[in-house]
Amino acid sequence: MQATRREIMATLASTVAAIAAQPLWAQTRFASPRPMASPNAPANQNVPAGLDGANIPVVNGQNVVPPATWMDIREGNGEAAGNGAGFQAAG
Repeated sequence: MQATRREIMATLASTVAAIAAQPLWAQTRFASPRPMASPNAPANQNVPAGLDGANIPVVNGQNVVPPATWMDIREGNGEAAGNGAGFQAAG
């Protein structure tokens, strides 16, 4: 069967379009966006949550917690214990 001029031009046009589109297709297939760092992520991944940037002073290689901070911790523990005791009495 003899190819007509229209079929030859269509084949040539589709071949040229496929060759021209391949670099664009290959880039979009393999390129992926870089993940963005979270603005809430801690600066140091080895520090427990909430203690990053707590500015706890270090004296002779040991952390020194101010007495006012210890009082806040003790009060919080007392409140938590009181809440727990209420649940035990109800159960």
